[in-house]
Amino acid sequence: MRTITLTIVGWLALYLPAAGQILEFRGVCDGSGAIVLPDGSIATVDDEKEPQLRVFNAAGGPPTAVIPIPGISDAGFEPDLEGGARVGGMSLWIGSHGRNSKGEPRPERQVLFGIPVDAIVARSIRQSDVRSAGPLRDALITWGSQHGIAMARAFGPQDQRVDSLAAEREGVNIEAVAHDPRTGQLLIGFRNPVPGGQALIAPLRNLDAVLRGEVAEFGSPIRLDLGGGGLRDMVWSDRHGAFLLIAGPSGNDGPFTLHRWNGGALTAIPWTTPLPDGFHPETVLALPGTDNVLVLSDDGDVTASRDPADCKRDDFDTASQTCSCKNIRNPRAAALRAFRGLRMTVRPN
Repeated sequence: MRTITLTIVGWLALYLPAAGQILEFRGVCDGSGAIVLPDGSIATVDDEKEPQLRVFNAAGGPPTAVIPIPGISDAGFEPDLEGGARVGGMSLWIGSHGRNSKGEPRPERQVLFGIPVDAIVARSIRQSDVRSAGPLRDALITWGSQHGIAMARAFGPQDQRVDSLAAEREGVNIEAVAHDPRTGQLLIGFRNPVPGGQALIAPLRNLDAVLRGEVAEFGSPIRLDLGGGGLRDMVWSDRHGAFLLIAGPSGNDGPFTLHRWNGGALTAIPWTTPLPDGFHPETVLALPGTDNVLVLSDDGDVTASRDPADCKRDDFDTASQTCSCKNIRNPRAAALRAFRGLRMTVRPN
């Protein structure tokens, strides 16, 4: 097991102190997982019921395409998709594997599947394009027991509600996934649990076999000292020769931090502009061929309307006279739903 400690170096010499640029992506409240497509646009999924894949210009605006995912968008449940990664010509998408906010089991969130990037570019995903893995739960519990990590406790019983095991409290919550081009492993990062106050990564060694339905095999755990926070997202950047990581608490409020990690030392990256009110960093993308990084926010709780007619039944907050983005009802969703992105420059070494 590797333990890596955060060290803050002279960042003024490493990172460009340029002002950040706030962008708006319309039509949905969050980009929970995202990848960069070959033309520089971004493909995102959200963490709501029956999610679809949306393609956006990296500069923001409305989606240029909304693409149903067979077996996911039409399944009638919420897979709680939280992370996305590219592995060559394949895109990977992972669910939280966690419970809901009441601590009720949600086995439908135990998903990992691949979609060819070419199918996304063509704006047409067929059922045969979707390569689904089996649940990772049992393999993660076994892996945890081999390395002294209480994954069985974090998952809890599959047939019982356990309030304390809500994803935002003490239960399993996978939010980060990234391909390591140096080892070929798929790194799966946890927002929760955070054993010993250190963020946890499970390196999946046999991705191709898992997508054929075989049992997952994990390498030695990686622990990162991120100031007590777990992982919200991570991505490999060729430009920087390192992973870029977002860290934050298991709950919804900050603080949120950005880091660079090359497999050895960690370096804190300062936000080049203060995060706007209610900005919850959820996804980080390295924009190819540039020093630019795009951080996407989960804006589900941001006020979207003050008209009760716009809100789902019983979800209008009478005290504040507001309706949050996630509670806007469908007829006006495209007009009122949006999430923000922060575009900033990070100099490579």
